[in-house]
Amino acid sequence: MKTIILLVAALSVFSACSAEDLLIVLNKDEATAWLIEPATGEAVAKVAVGEGPHEAEVSPDGRKAVVCNYGAGSDGNTLSVIDIEKRTVVKTIRLGPYTRPHGIQYFSDGRHVLVTSETTGKLVKVNIEEGAVVAVFESGGDSHMVLLNRGGTTAYSTSIQAGLLGVTRLDEEAGGTSVVSTGSGTEAIALRPDEAEVWVALNRANELTVVDLETMNVTAEIECGWFPIRLAFTPDGSHVLATGMLSGDLIVIDASTRTIVRRVALGDFVLKESDWVGLDEPAGQALVDEVVERGPRPIGILIDPDGQYAYVANRGLNHIAVVDLKSWEVVKRIQTGAGPDGMAWSRLR
Repeated sequence: MKTIILLVAALSVFSACSAEDLLIVLNKDEATAWLIEPATGEAVAKVAVGEGPHEAEVSPDGRKAVVCNYGAGSDGNTLSVIDIEKRTVVKTIRLGPYTRPHGIQYFSDGRHVLVTSETTGKLVKVNIEEGAVVAVFESGGDSHMVLLNRGGTTAYSTSIQAGLLGVTRLDEEAGGTSVVSTGSGTEAIALRPDEAEVWVALNRANELTVVDLETMNVTAEIECGWFPIRLAFTPDGSHVLATGMLSGDLIVIDASTRTIVRRVALGDFVLKESDWVGLDEPAGQALVDEVVERGPRPIGILIDPDGQYAYVANRGLNHIAVVDLKSWEVVKRIQTGAGPDGMAWSRLR
């Protein structure tokens, strides 16, 4: 009976996606971007990009995807611009001294993106059409992930080593950056849909931190799965989703009560909290080694434009798990290249 239910749910994924929809998946171990039809799971194009692609963003009209080439053995400093309709890289933008580009957001004008440079601690505004850096802002730390508010006037960035949330005013009149100390390992970030709070994940402390944007104070600390590495709000703001990279699950948090309400297993090898809490260093390292060998190692989370499904990139299994946001079940798995991580969604307008 369960098999029939899952089959019906999977078929609903097919019908829910528009023929104009494409899921872009970055495979950082093979330096490719796959363009996948969500309805069928078929990769309609496999595009070579720069080394170590980590995050991508699609233009508001759905016609361009910009990929941050973070680098692997050496520091990357390029962006790959993919024409979605032509299904090929049409431009490579060099960022000069602004190396290790990672987080990226499109401005609403469809011409500019904001990119983090982790090594320099800068936020870099790039004109995609001209292929040039047009402005540089301080982030307050070793900026890794970044989000923009709806107006594109404020950027929120996380710094792993510095352990902080940076709030950068991008308009000329306000300007400046303020920081909130959140703790070592601050990486994942999510902006509540009403823009009242930013949630960040501390992967070294295995917890989430909530920052009130009016007072700039930490208002909650929530224990989470093992190594929470990405966050996403559901469109209605009712839940926050976190990937536990080492525990191997998708953690569902009620945003109002700030409690974990569900854990969705993303592979056969999933750890309970009792499996890893309190382990000494040798035992902990042995368990990490086993996770690397057998676990799903989920990283990226992407919610489709209709708010029906969460797509979770499982680096350890080289697939995307599709999670129904009503049943909280994995209803489909989509094969990827080696080391899937960042994702983006194109809906042509």
